[in-house]
Amino acid sequence: MKFNLYLFLSIVSISFSQITSISGVVKNDRGELLAGTNVFIEGTLLGAATDISGKYTIEKIPSDKTYKITAMYIGHRTMTKEIETKQGQSLTVDFELVLSLVDLDEVVVAASFSERKKRAQASPVTIISQDDLRRLPVRSIDEILNGKVPGGFANLPHRPGQNNYAFTMRGGTSGQGRPLGDVKIYIDGIELLGFDMQSEPGIADFIDPSDIERIEVVRGPMGSTLHGSNAQSGIIQIFTKKGSNSNKTRMKVKLAQKITEAPILNGKARGQEASFSMSGGSSSNVSYNLGFNNSTDEEVMPSNGKDIEQLKTHGSINARIGATVIDVKTYHSWGQQGFISNLYHLLEYKENRSWTEAPDHWDDSLSNGGTSYYKPGFSLNITHSFTPDWYQSLVIGNDSKRFLYKKYNSTSSGQAYLTQNWNRYTLNYFWHFKKRMSNSMNIDLTTGTQRTVSNHVRLSGSVDEVKDQYYYEDFDNAKIVDQSNKNSGYYAELVAGYNDRMFLTLGERMEENEYFGKDYGTHYSPRIGFSYISEIGGVLFKSRAAWGSGGINPPQAMQALPSESSTSKNIGNPDLRPERQSGYELGGDFYFGDNYFVEVTYFDQLFLDGISSDRSIDDLYTPKEEYQYVNLGQIVNKGWEIATKIRLGPIDISGNYSILDSRWGEDTLRQGDPSFEGFYDKGTRRNDVPESTGNLSFSYSIPGYNSKGGSAVIDLNYIGKKKGRDWLLYYDGIYNPDIPSISYYSKDLIKVYDPFTSIRLRFNYWVTNKVSVFMDIRNLTGYSDISRSITEPALGKQIIIGLDLEI
Repeated sequence: MKFNLYLFLSIVSISFSQITSISGVVKNDRGELLAGTNVFIEGTLLGAATDISGKYTIEKIPSDKTYKITAMYIGHRTMTKEIETKQGQSLTVDFELVLSLVDLDEVVVAASFSERKKRAQASPVTIISQDDLRRLPVRSIDEILNGKVPGGFANLPHRPGQNNYAFTMRGGTSGQGRPLGDVKIYIDGIELLGFDMQSEPGIADFIDPSDIERIEVVRGPMGSTLHGSNAQSGIIQIFTKKGSNSNKTRMKVKLAQKITEAPILNGKARGQEASFSMSGGSSSNVSYNLGFNNSTDEEVMPSNGKDIEQLKTHGSINARIGATVIDVKTYHSWGQQGFISNLYHLLEYKENRSWTEAPDHWDDSLSNGGTSYYKPGFSLNITHSFTPDWYQSLVIGNDSKRFLYKKYNSTSSGQAYLTQNWNRYTLNYFWHFKKRMSNSMNIDLTTGTQRTVSNHVRLSGSVDEVKDQYYYEDFDNAKIVDQSNKNSGYYAELVAGYNDRMFLTLGERMEENEYFGKDYGTHYSPRIGFSYISEIGGVLFKSRAAWGSGGINPPQAMQALPSESSTSKNIGNPDLRPERQSGYELGGDFYFGDNYFVEVTYFDQLFLDGISSDRSIDDLYTPKEEYQYVNLGQIVNKGWEIATKIRLGPIDISGNYSILDSRWGEDTLRQGDPSFEGFYDKGTRRNDVPESTGNLSFSYSIPGYNSKGGSAVIDLNYIGKKKGRDWLLYYDGIYNPDIPSISYYSKDLIKVYDPFTSIRLRFNYWVTNKVSVFMDIRNLTGYSDISRSITEPALGKQIIIGLDLEI
């Protein structure tokens, strides 16, 4: 009752007070205008973000009072000024922020859903800022993890515009062919479809890279506890751009030409990309942003003549109504491509390595037809502030994909047909409350509930004729799969702070999932963390430690439920448990002034209840092979992660190096079984996980004749040596009659792949304040990684040249 009376009197007093406005420009000490700077008046709900020209306006400020106004921008010192408003006078307050690598007061949301300063985070958070993306734009998840995130690893893509889904953080978990099954991806708070639903999730097929504002990455189960299922190894939060507070409409145009080396075709594959975006606002409280991106790429391998085509659109509206902020976002994308002959290299090996027993169909591997998709998505974010320290947030949205596959050969009469629809609906509601208990003690509480509903419908079969529209009766041997699941979670996290230097974090998530298993019940995910800020001789030091037991991956429906094919039968396992991961990490962040930063982390994570098929139950007297999925095995991931940033005048240097030790732990089924030949023995290093990864990036700010200038970047990405199978040796034993076959699990088949470094160069320069030219060279050395696949080596060197226009 007292609170309601206080709120009522505050509203009345503001209503009868004379109001004024504050406006200004924010730039840094290099003279660069800072778009997206948060400017707010402390102790109130009033604030704004700067537009593309670095300008901001805050209206409806009660006059004849003294306030503190603060400006915050990633990579810069926070600045606060004291102002006094007077009746009938508008104020101009400009800020010049000093570049600084001290980021303890930057606000992140990835770990806890709610906004929280980085100084209070017990787990390391990697922030890829708007400035980072401007220097080195990302187009897919592999470009986020390869080099940008310590402990991240991704195979290089092998087709232009491709999703690269084979990536992990800190060694990954599941050995059952789900390399992304343990990383959860969000776009504006909406959970994307993951490996629990579809085979190749990612962002390349629907998001325009120029629409990304920033990216936050949390690694390990210690930091991802509150997010529940499918987040065993971490969280990737992608935030897209909003409009500006300016009444002016601003337009951006990007035109680019791409040339990709295609040695298989004895030539080069060409591509084009065009994008357009428009942003603005009708007032200081309403803004919008919309745009599209269209690209066409030729194939780099023999194909049936169809190019890779993609069209992506997006639109958003952001409005502030009193103490409520509403953000609506939608995106749509369409794509299609033909089929490539991914057996090209096998045909080459067939001739050079005397594979006389290779299948005849290899010689006629190119098929007609192709694939197409449509991917819509939607998000609604509503945040309502009761006071400056107490707000509620509601996130509603969905991520969907419709996929169509048609394949037929000129030599056969039948056509393979496959259509799949995926949908995931998200609802997340939480409260965030902060309270100062005394001059030295404060608490920060987040509590809420999250619901996701996911479904997948799959129709496959063969048809006798080629036509645009098919009906169920047209199919031979039609198969329909309809699977769905509901996930419900309740979470809470409390952070207690002392003197804004010492922080204790306690968190818990309770979760139920229809895929958990018949008798599994509720899963509990606790976490605890600690961080402490100290200063010694001018050096800021943040020590931190965290433990979490939150990582969990529910079984897929096809694993827990009975299913049957023409050759095998899964008898099902209603007691199949989810995969789990827990672990701890210790680390420290060192800030040597404004221009030197070092982060060091040690982690130790244990993966339990790995899911794999057990074929030992097969009855040899039945016509079909019988099996079931069971829980078995452990994976032990340990390692060190080091990241650093250095600023030397116009030169920015960033780098990271990780040591990964991923080994098999206890395994109740496969250890001791002679058929596996010790492949899964305890302590054996896992295949396809590099022993180390690293990145070193140099960026030079080029001065110009205008206020923008440009930048030149060289980015070196290192992948250390890793174990893997010698695929050529394996196929020698199958297709060359003069070479004895080698067991799939034989140690004779294991080889160590040499480390390699890929190089990326990017240059951009603003010829005028409106026109920029750029050149981007990816995989400069043309490295082809075949450690995972000898049929589809990594994409070769690619050169992109283009223009950026601002109107």
